[in-house]
Amino acid sequence: MFKQFDGYLARRGYIARGGHVLDTSTERVPRNHRTQDDDKAMKNGEVPEGWADKPDKRSQKDTNAQCTKKQRKFHCGYKNHVNVDGKHKLVRRCHVSDAALNDSRAVDHLLI
Repeated sequence: MFKQFDGYLARRGYIARGGHVLDTSTERVPRNHRTQDDDKAMKNGEVPEGWADKPDKRSQKDTNAQCTKKQRKFHCGYKNHVNVDGKHKLVRRCHVSDAALNDSRAVDHLLI
C-alpha cells in the first residue's frame, strides 16, 4: 500500500524526503493467562496441553501477542513501528509486530 502511495506522489512530482522519524507505540490486548509451558508450545507451533479439547478456550486466546517489560511494567500485545517523513508528516512505512520484538529489529522494515 505504501509503495503504491509513493508511486502516486512521484507521478505528480511530489517526493516526500524530509528526513525519517521512526516511532513505536504499543497496543495492548486483554491479558492472556497462559503458563510458560503454553507459551513454549505456541512458539513451537504446537497446541498447548489441554487446549485441543477446549475450542472455546482456544478462541479466547490471542496466540500471536507477546509480552515485553518496559519501565518495570509488563505490556502484552503488539507494537506499531512507523516511519514518518519529518518535513511533510506523511507516514512512509509501517510494520506491526508482537510486543516482544526489540525496536531496533524493526528498522530494516521501516527504512526505504
